[in-house]
Amino acid sequence: MVQNFSNTPAQPHVFVYCNGQKAGEVSAPKSPADFVAAVPGAFGVMWRAADITTHVSPGAPTRCSVSLPASPAGSTPYVTIDDSNF
Repeated sequence: MVQNFSNTPAQPHVFVYCNGQKAGEVSAPKSPADFVAAVPGAFGVMWRAADITTHVSPGAPTRCSVSLPASPAGSTPYVTIDDSNF
């Protein structure tokens, strides 16, 4: 999860590495613009960027699966503003 607690313009980019290898990357959501809340609050913009599953087997290298969280129709993928329940 990425949180813009300062509510200043940002362009977050998430890279996921597993066992020294890049397993995935995710670019910033398109809204809110510049990852800034129009009306700042206590928690700011929060974004659930990816779901990561680790696969561990004895005697084998650790692997990871990276997937984008499904989002409700018509909404920005897992972005909330000032919502502590997220």
